[in-house]
Amino acid sequence: MSYFRLASDAQKWFASAFADDGPLRTEFDKYYLCLLIGLKKRRRDQLDSSAKDVIEYWISDYQGIRDLMLGLILNDELNDRGIKVEERNAVQATCKRIFTHDDRTQLTSDGMNVANSIAYGGFRTIEESFPGNISPRSQFELMTHVASLLAEH
Repeated sequence: MSYFRLASDAQKWFASAFADDGPLRTEFDKYYLCLLIGLKKRRRDQLDSSAKDVIEYWISDYQGIRDLMLGLILNDELNDRGIKVEERNAVQATCKRIFTHDDRTQLTSDGMNVANSIAYGGFRTIEESFPGNISPRSQFELMTHVASLLAEH
């Protein structure tokens, strides 16, 4: 079984922002923000052994965009490996390597490693670019910063 994972440093960094009563309430919300930024910035970083299992499936709030996110993860993996979408055999091999129907995440162990490294790269980007090199004190501060990162070209 594959798990979405967050590094312990990410858990600590998000703690203040998630202490308030904002709309983001789940561990998966943190993971998703990191994954979005990692995909946008095309950044990956390797998780260490202190990473915490977040959840083993796409929570209901994210079911509607699961296939889109899986497609973006595939696109990132193809780009990372220099595979063009016209290279049918290489694309099919990559799909077989990272996707499965036997897991609630729809990701193999390799696929989950790809997603988790993208999410951790996203966290590092958020953390390193946050004003004042401090963690956000509220979800409003966090979401304002994430929105600005997503808007960058």
